[in-house]
Amino acid sequence: MTDRVDTRSQRLRLVVFTAGPLPPTSRVLFERLAMDPLLDLRAIVIDEYRRPRKPLPLRVLRGLRAEGWPWFKFRLRSRLSSVFERVILFVLVRLHGRSPRDESYEALRRKTGVTIHHVADIHSESSLTLIRSLRPQLGLIMGGRILRDAVISIPEYGTLNIHKKSVPQYRGGGPTGYWEIHAGEREIGVTIHYATSQVDAGPVLAEATIPIEECDTLASLGIKADLLGAKLYHHTVRRFALGDRQVTPQDTKRGRTYRSPSEFSAYKLQTNLKQKATQLMAVRRGRTSRRGRLRFLLHYAVVHPLLLSIRKLLTNHRGAPIDILVYSAVANHSTNQRSVLLEDFVEQVEFFHRYFEIVPLDEASERLRSEINGRIALEITLYGPGDHFWAVEYMRYLGIPASLFIPTGHVRKGEEARHILPAGEDGRLRRARHHALLGE
Repeated sequence: MTDRVDTRSQRLRLVVFTAGPLPPTSRVLFERLAMDPLLDLRAIVIDEYRRPRKPLPLRVLRGLRAEGWPWFKFRLRSRLSSVFERVILFVLVRLHGRSPRDESYEALRRKTGVTIHHVADIHSESSLTLIRSLRPQLGLIMGGRILRDAVISIPEYGTLNIHKKSVPQYRGGGPTGYWEIHAGEREIGVTIHYATSQVDAGPVLAEATIPIEECDTLASLGIKADLLGAKLYHHTVRRFALGDRQVTPQDTKRGRTYRSPSEFSAYKLQTNLKQKATQLMAVRRGRTSRRGRLRFLLHYAVVHPLLLSIRKLLTNHRGAPIDILVYSAVANHSTNQRSVLLEDFVEQVEFFHRYFEIVPLDEASERLRSEINGRIALEITLYGPGDHFWAVEYMRYLGIPASLFIPTGHVRKGEEARHILPAGEDGRLRRARHHALLGE
């Protein structure tokens, strides 16, 4: 009889420090860290500290004094939009009987077995005692407030941080891409570095860049940085576990440390970038106005009882429909007249993934062929040869099934795919851009 070896003792012991809700990319990253044979993810520590807010009248007066009445309109519109979205989701759940997919930290614990600790203040003595008891060798920061030395010095080998900007040029806060766009940069950076007492000034273990495209917005750059950053973080930690711990010291005399802009300033830049994208992309110029969307919702409410009865009839007879969603291109440049912005695509797919079943094409075909389907489902097709690079990266990383349909006739005959080119753009230039993106 042989003795069993505890492989956990041979793996790099990790503790994640984070705050706020669980984003989809972070959820997948934590799952991969938990399942990695080189790593032992001991716990995820969630800092629930919230800075005390000033009284509402004082916040309003301060906002009006700093940014004027446009700020007030922005705050009012944001609050109304938030209420409207909650009402729509409530109606969806009640009328369709659909509950959102559970993507909470508790669901992550059930799936991976990783311990989740919610702490009222990560800098409190009780929290520090808890972190010490986990005996971490390496800490990983994933969002939240700036951590003090008392926390980041506990892990044996220190604590790493992900910074979705280039360093040392763009240390500090702000939405992804905010300061780079103001400075006229052509790319943004993603950096993995040691956390130190000086903000974003620690030695760098890994870095990568993302080009800023003509129709990029803060939202699209944030999605790209989330995807690339999650993969870069995991890869860096694996290298660390294998003994590759080479770093590049920062020259802190270069660059500067930025303070986070106000929420209203970020909103104004995002709005301007969206307007620019609308002017360049025909598909956004044709979007339905708010009044039109409200009219559609009213019409939908009127016919909804009939639609509900039809759905119930089809489902009872195991003839539930399978909807196929086709995207001609997902990109933040004027690929073609049907191109969808990455942030719009992600918003739609996250909604469908949360409330509906998304199935692979072969499963959808089998259900339709058998004429036996008791559940409404969706199938997503990315229609080529349009640009789907970031859409594919997103779907692949989150494990959401999709099909990539490429019509080979144009390739075989060497013809231009005129139906996907915008007016006035040369097909050879488009192909050159596509090949450059794929690294060919």
